[in-house]
Amino acid sequence: MSMANKSIIYTLIIIILFSIFLFSAENNMLVSTQGSLHDWFSTTISIAISDSLYGLDGGLGYHSIRDALLQHGTIDDNIINEVMSINHVASLGVHSSAEVDLGFAYFANLAFYFFGYSVSSLLYFYFIILAGSVILFLIEFRSRDEALVLIVLTLLAYYSTLLVLPNPSIGDGGGTVFTYRFISMLAIVPIFHITLKSITFYENIRNDIYFSNLAVLLQSIIICSVFFIRSSSAWIFILALFIVFVNIFFRKTDSKSSVFTTNLAGILKKLFFNKNTPILILFTSLIFIGSLYKFSLSSEYELKDEGGHIFWHSIFLGQATNPVIKKRYTEFDSDHRSHGLVSRICSKDKILINKNINFIPISRQWLCDKQEILKYLIDIRRKLFFDATHDQDGFSAAFKYLSDNNQSAQKLFNFNPEDNVNYKDEFEWFNKPHDLSIIAPETTARNQVNFNFNRHYNWKEHEIILKSVVLDAVKTYPIEIIVNALIVRPIQFISFYFKNYFTSAGWLNNLFILGMLMLLSLSVKSKCNDKLRLLKPPLATTFIFSMITPIVVYPGPHLIADQSVILSTIILFFMLVALVSIRGKIYEFKSR
Repeated sequence: MSMANKSIIYTLIIIILFSIFLFSAENNMLVSTQGSLHDWFSTTISIAISDSLYGLDGGLGYHSIRDALLQHGTIDDNIINEVMSINHVASLGVHSSAEVDLGFAYFANLAFYFFGYSVSSLLYFYFIILAGSVILFLIEFRSRDEALVLIVLTLLAYYSTLLVLPNPSIGDGGGTVFTYRFISMLAIVPIFHITLKSITFYENIRNDIYFSNLAVLLQSIIICSVFFIRSSSAWIFILALFIVFVNIFFRKTDSKSSVFTTNLAGILKKLFFNKNTPILILFTSLIFIGSLYKFSLSSEYELKDEGGHIFWHSIFLGQATNPVIKKRYTEFDSDHRSHGLVSRICSKDKILINKNINFIPISRQWLCDKQEILKYLIDIRRKLFFDATHDQDGFSAAFKYLSDNNQSAQKLFNFNPEDNVNYKDEFEWFNKPHDLSIIAPETTARNQVNFNFNRHYNWKEHEIILKSVVLDAVKTYPIEIIVNALIVRPIQFISFYFKNYFTSAGWLNNLFILGMLMLLSLSVKSKCNDKLRLLKPPLATTFIFSMITPIVVYPGPHLIADQSVILSTIILFFMLVALVSIRGKIYEFKSR
């Protein structure tokens, strides 16, 4: 017996998908990249245009195209048309994807192929992937009412998470739905699809198994494509391995196993049509797409000094939030950025006090008399409730490593001393006097050539150095690192989530979300909470594994989109269960 009114559910799904697209259009995501991660967009779109328009393959792009894109603060159709008309496009040589994953270049290439050279093409392609993933989910789980309820909750959470994009607190990491740090949300619906399929396979064996595996394959392609755009989504594959482990060691005897014979066909069915088949398809897709990805790169790409996706840099930034580690590997005190705030707090300027300080007068005076305590409290507040990571910590650690080992800073740069590049202003390290084999004489004019991280910084060497630094920190400060991972970062995540995501919707959007939730509760029969509870294990498990990335790296407000979608789904789930229970109790009371 059905536990839900499916027509209402399907209607809600259409409304939410339309709302997601409408939100994107209203916030100008059809016409511009919104200044979001401009270096990243310029690099990857340069590679896409260089390939599709000029035939430059191998994961490379023309410098002339990227430089033209970088001149503008954002990318729109006029700018794309401008770079498409560049003469002598190869005159300045080629570039790689630098410190970012290459996958978005292929995403943009396909978008331009299907819809033309326009920013709107990126949004159209994004939305088609999202809608296609939802359709596959609906077809597969059309007979599972609790799964249909889950997809509505997930899309509501998806919508509420996207609302943070215009929020200034996200910085240039927001702006548009297909930006680097939010595009990984495309993998959420496929994750739930594969997770539920791995858990409920035998209950759905009566369905078309071949279509079912095809759907899983398409969802796997989405996941793997997202992974090559945003490698921090690697937690998905760890989750998949965990599901395999659970299915192998905690499997139950299936009553329908008799349909499998001992002949070759039966053996193949046992091997390829079981609970672990979705996971097998997922990892097969990963290997296949990864191979295509690897073989698509030219030898010149591999030789580029600009580097590849940064990993150890991000790991160190998370560790450097600990003051001991920060001091040891960067030569900066943890509170060196706190002195200005302490000065403002203890200022006698009444305007400053009234506008910027929230301390009551007595406590303020007491704290200002004991500034060490005040600085400690500020550091704790910044560490737990604000994004305390800073890219300069990674750069300072690299320069300090070279200094400690009597090596020149030249090792980290892709230019010659005589090129007269203004590098010092880009690095906090050079604010202090350090004997690090200064590259250019002080007498040389320093503003002749502006420093460009993509072109002038050797990310490959940087990653090698930071790997050594991180491994040394793990060996030297294991307790501090464990405390960071198990205590500090979970608190940071909760703080960032409630500060940036949970409260970002605004009253009108909150009314919309609540209205959708109320309609969904009306579609669910009052005595079906037992079926809904079947969703608790996959939801909890998915969220726990999604937290691997923010715990291992760091949970910046701009880095937790995936986790926020899943957590919001869980919160909405419990709200729905509560609404259904309340409605059931009201009916019971009226029937007496």
